[in-house]
Amino acid sequence: MKKNILTFIFILLGVTSFAQVIDDAFIKAYTYSDLQEALQSPEEVYGLTFTSQNMQVLPEEIGEFQNLRYLTIIHDNLGEVTIPESILKLKEIEFLQLTECFLTSVPPEIATFQNLHTLYLSTNLLKTFPPEICDLTSLESLDVWNNQMTVLPEEIKNLKTLKALNLSYNEFDFSIFPAAILELEDLEFLALEDCSIQNLPKEISNLKNLEYLYLEDNQLTALPKEIKKLKNLTLLHLKNNQLSETEKEKIKTWLPDCEIEF
Repeated sequence: MKKNILTFIFILLGVTSFAQVIDDAFIKAYTYSDLQEALQSPEEVYGLTFTSQNMQVLPEEIGEFQNLRYLTIIHDNLGEVTIPESILKLKEIEFLQLTECFLTSVPPEIATFQNLHTLYLSTNLLKTFPPEICDLTSLESLDVWNNQMTVLPEEIKNLKTLKALNLSYNEFDFSIFPAAILELEDLEFLALEDCSIQNLPKEISNLKNLEYLYLEDNQLTALPKEIKKLKNLTLLHLKNNQLSETEKEKIKTWLPDCEIEF
């Protein structure tokens, strides 16, 4: 249940920016799940959604949809995916989801999608954080939950427009908390579950817009008093840490208007 709620919130934040351009009714009317049907009127296609279609490569024909804004592929065996050259013409893509696709790498050409606002790469087999993501300066939502990444690049601090970030359940060792995250001052949603966090730095107060903070399954024994400066924080998850009862009461006092789960 927890994961369902977390995913819902994350998707909600991500889709908001997309909906500023194309509302939900428009997306439904011009989103296709059958490639051949979409090819009959490519200029009218604004969204493509493929789920469990045994897709092993991205079709060359996707490049024909010059108005494509929304592309989602879920539960396919893309593996070490390559992006056809034709897709690089799709400069209008704003929402890209490749979830449960057994991805082992992300092609560097993703950096050409400079209008991308939302990128979901959760539940794949990525061992390296794709550095090209840090060049997507319009990105507002990034979800790489449940991969095998070990190193977070310093350059993530370049994503100044990022509002939602989910790094949970990789193989990160944040025993030294990454300072780059603390420079993402527009963040409203931050998920760092199971990241081997031992100490939360006082500079967490830099993230003044933060509303949702997920820190479950870490090694925290205390939180800095500066967390009380996060006046917009409405939900804080701290389950499966090492907080004493005294520390829990202290945190409740610091954040009286925040829903806290220990």
